[in-house]
Amino acid sequence: MRTLSASDSTLVIQAPTWIGVVLVILGIALVAAAFIRKPKRPWRLGACLATLVLLYMGWYLLNTSATFESRGFIVDGMLGEEERQPWSRVAAVDTGVPFGAKNAEPVHLIIQLRNSTEVAIDTTGLDAAEKARVVDFIKGKLTR
Repeated sequence: MRTLSASDSTLVIQAPTWIGVVLVILGIALVAAAFIRKPKRPWRLGACLATLVLLYMGWYLLNTSATFESRGFIVDGMLGEEERQPWSRVAAVDTGVPFGAKNAEPVHLIIQLRNSTEVAIDTTGLDAAEKARVVDFIKGKLTR
């Protein structure tokens, strides 16, 4: 579901924009069809609830991203910026695989901060090479 975009000194993990746009358009079309065709009340209520779910999912996919740059990393959520940390505040990075799980696929990238908090970044949909590229990028910034 997520993709990795790279430039010279920046990595961005985000969902493809087209998926979010399609979900928002489907939500708007569903509620419009429900009120234009005027089905029975339970069907209209179901259409309104489905529209809320589609709009929420579309907005989530459009606005959530993680940006890794030379100064630090930025995590954006549905309501805007959630986390902005320089590399000097990062203690370690982990792939989130539980201890002892040999064949488990890591779903989150865990960035441990020096103040004993963690930031989890969703890496669902990235292949192993892209996840390794992000981890190597972060470790490269921590060793200087």
